[in-house]
Amino acid sequence: ESILDDYLKLPNERFKRDNIDLVTQVEWGIGYDIESDRITLPIRNEFSQLIGVKGRLNYDTDDECIPKYLYIVPCRMSSVLFGYSENYSEMYGGTVMVYESEKSVLQCASYGYRNAVALGSNNLSEKQAKLILQLNPKHVIFMLDNCLPLENTKRNINTLRSVCAMRNLQISYFD
Repeated sequence: ESILDDYLKLPNERFKRDNIDLVTQVEWGIGYDIESDRITLPIRNEFSQLIGVKGRLNYDTDDECIPKYLYIVPCRMSSVLFGYSENYSEMYGGTVMVYESEKSVLQCASYGYRNAVALGSNNLSEKQAKLILQLNPKHVIFMLDNCLPLENTKRNINTLRSVCAMRNLQISYFD
């Protein structure tokens, strides 16, 4: 947790314009890294332990050499789901929406939807699939970015199905 002391603890105007309200930003520990000029997103595991920090560029650029997102404090994102511990009680036994980006989960929280998690990429790992199943969901909806080929979503559905054999789980996607 002391890693977060390296960043300013204040909400960000860019995220506010992206429909992530200030209350949500404070609740989720959104901060700012002066050195890299990036918005900071704490990455937590299923036990709410801080395992990394992702940074989002705080300005627009056309320079493809500058990544919009990068891990300021690297972590193994394929072993966690962003929003899992924060939204656990609202997701357990219900509907789980699976997004690519952390920002989508924050937007959902701003609108009062606390049943969303993010992969941090567009590929569902086996570990992430098992975390979803630990929620004992009735319904899982993949909500990946619309620029992705449908094959990506279908591959993720197959990954989830491969670990949920013998379960009555409704899996769908938003195209």
